Amino acid sequence: MAMDLENCFDRMAHPVSSLSCSQRLGVSSKISQCMINTLRKMKHYMHTAYGDSDWSYSGSPSRPLQGAVQGNGAASPIFIAISCVILAFLESQTTGILIISAITMSIFTLSAIMYVDDADILIAATHKNESHISIRNRVQKSATVYKAGVHQTGGAIRPEKCRWYLIAFKWINGIAKYEYSPDTEPVTIEDSNGNEKVVERLGIRTGWKGLSIVASPSGCWKDHMNYLINEKINPWNASIRSSYLQRHDVYQAAFTSIFKSIDYTLPATSLNSSQCKLINAKLHKRYLPRIGIDSHMPLAYRCAPNKYQGLNSLDVQTKQLIETLKLFMTHAGTQSQLGQSIQLNLESMHISAGLNIPIFNLPYSKYNMLIEKGWLQDLWLSTELYNITLQGSYVTPVANRVNDYALMEKLIQLDIYTDEDIQSINRCRIYLQVQNLSEITNGHGTQISYCAKSPIMNGRNNLSQENVTGRHGKMH
Repeated sequence: MAMDLENCFDRMAHPVSSLSCSQRLGVSSKISQCMINTLRKMKHYMHTAYGDSDWSYSGSPSRPLQGAVQGNGAASPIFIAISCVILAFLESQTTGILIISAITMSIFTLSAIMYVDDADILIAATHKNESHISIRNRVQKSATVYKAGVHQTGGAIRPEKCRWYLIAFKWINGIAKYEYSPDTEPVTIEDSNGNEKVVERLGIRTGWKGLSIVASPSGCWKDHMNYLINEKINPWNASIRSSYLQRHDVYQAAFTSIFKSIDYTLPATSLNSSQCKLINAKLHKRYLPRIGIDSHMPLAYRCAPNKYQGLNSLDVQTKQLIETLKLFMTHAGTQSQLGQSIQLNLESMHISAGLNIPIFNLPYSKYNMLIEKGWLQDLWLSTELYNITLQGSYVTPVANRVNDYALMEKLIQLDIYTDEDIQSINRCRIYLQVQNLSEITNGHGTQISYCAKSPIMNGRNNLSQENVTGRHGKMH
C-alpha cells in the first residue's frame, strides 16, 4: 500500500519534534528550545516578482505555528526522527513481511519502505493457507495504524494520492499464475478532516510512479516505458526542436538533463533489449540532427568515448548493465537491506531451480528455463551476453555424499530432454522437496526409493532410473 503525506515538513508538531530528537536521540534540549522558539516567533512575508509585501503573518501564544519551515536544514533530520517513531509504532501493532531464507535460514523482516513523505507498507501472508481476505483486513489495520501515528505527530494522509495492490496466486496444472482481480472489500482511510475515503486499488500490471520509476508488482515495465517516452523524451525533443540553442548547447543540455533523467531510473528497472532499443531510437531521433549528426550514425560511433572520436552518447542497455553491476557488486555479500534481499533471492533461485553450482558460473542459455524472470535473472543474462565473469562466493546447496550431485544439473547436462520436460521434472522435484540424488536413493546409492519413483515414473514425463543415477555407478 502506497501512502502519501500532506505537507510533511510544515505539519510536524513542535512537541513531537522535541520529544523525537531531544528525549529519544539525545539532542540537547536547549538546542531544540532555541530552534522551536525561533520558528514560533518568525514573521513571514510574501516575496514576489513585484517586491516583498509590507504585510506579514506569525503565530500567537494561543496558536503557535508548527512545522520546521521549507528550506530549514534541520527539517529533514527532524522528519526522519519522527518517521522512526511512526514506523516503530506501526511494527508494534501489525505484522509486515517475514521471510526465512531457503538455505542459511536467515530471517528478513520488513514493515515499510519510507522516503520522505512517501511510504510503502508491505503485508505478506503469515502462512501458506492465509486467504487474501485476511490479508486485506491486515492491510486495513496497517493503514489505520499508520494514519493514527501520522496524525499524532501533526501530519495528515492524502487518500487521493494513496494506492494499494493485492497480489494473489492460483495454481493451474502445478504452475503458479497471478490471480488478477480477486474479489475483496475496499481499503479506506480518513483524510485530514476526518472523512472516510476509499483508497484506489490498482491491478498488479498497472504501474505506479514513485521517485520517477513507474513500477508494477508483476514486473511489467510497459507503463514505465510510456512514462519515459511520453513525459520525458518527447517533450525534450519538442523543446530542442523549436529552441534557438546552438549545437554545442544542445549537446551539453542532453548530458545534463534528458540523459540524467533516464539513467537515474536504470538500476532499478529490467528493460529488455527491444525496450532499450526503442528508447535509444526515440532519444536520438531529434537529438542527433539537432547537433548536426546523421541520425543513422552507427551505434558504436554514437556511444564511443570522446577520446575515440565518439559522441559518448547514452546507450540505455549498456548503461543499465553498468549500473546494475555497480549496485550488485556494492551490496552483494553485505548486511545492507539490499544485500540481504540479493542473498534471499540467490538462495531462493538455487532451491527453486535445484542447482548447487553458483548461478553466475552457469550458462544462462542452458539453465534459464528453471528460473522465473527478475532483476537478478536479467543480470545473469547480461553477463552471458557481454561475456562478463562475476567472481565471488555465497552460500549454495552442497552434495551430501561422495559422487552425489544436484538432479537438475545432471538432467540438463544429459541434453536429452526438452525445456518443457525439464520444467515438469523440476516441479516433481520441488513437490518431493529434493535437491540432490542422494535424497531419493537408498543408503547404498543403488536404487531409487519408491516414494520418489512413483510420482515421477507415473507422471506425464517418464524418467528412467538409468538417467537419474547417471553413468557414474554407485554413490558411497
